Amino acid sequence: MTDAGYACDNVIEAVRDAHIVFLESNYDEAMLEEGFYPPFLKRRIAGNSGHLSNSHAASLILEHGSPELKHIFLSHLSENNNAPDIAMSTFQSVIESRKDLKNLNTLLTSRYEVSPLVRITV
Repeated sequence: MTDAGYACDNVIEAVRDAHIVFLESNYDEAMLEEGFYPPFLKRRIAGNSGHLSNSHAASLILEHGSPELKHIFLSHLSENNNAPDIAMSTFQSVIESRKDLKNLNTLLTSRYEVSPLVRITV
């Protein structure tokens, strides 16, 4: 799921039933706010027709992720308003209270290289 803007009912329902999720973690709120984009573009990115932030993506999984969720691919990271280490640390710090997700395989996708191969067994 990319270019979601917000977690609508369809997104929440999909996450509740998922074993695997490919989810945008597009921007870090502080980086977007402090960045060089003009205000109208910042509003669009952070708005309901824009993208999910790192914390929004993590909160979606925290609140609605299936206990059967085994793999999550954090994707669609902004080149200018995010960093892989920030996306990963934000995600992990938010979901750590979900003990049933302690074995969740969380991977970052890259716009520059192929992601690692993941064997999916259900």
